[in-house]
Amino acid sequence: MVSQQNGLLMVAVICLLYGLQPEDLESIAHQLAEFDAVNDHHTEKQHVACN
Repeated sequence: MVSQQNGLLMVAVICLLYGLQPEDLESIAHQLAEFDAVNDHHTEKQHVACN
C-alpha cells in the first residue's frame, strides 16, 4: 500500500512532468473516486456471495 506522503509526492512529480493544471487534478480526483467506489461495490458483492 502507498502511504499518503508517497502518494502526494507521486502526484506532485506527475504534475511537474506533464504540466498539469488544477482543473486536470480535479478531473483525475473525480475519476479515481469513481473507480474506488466501483471497486468497493464489486468487493462487497464478492464478499456477500462468499457468505
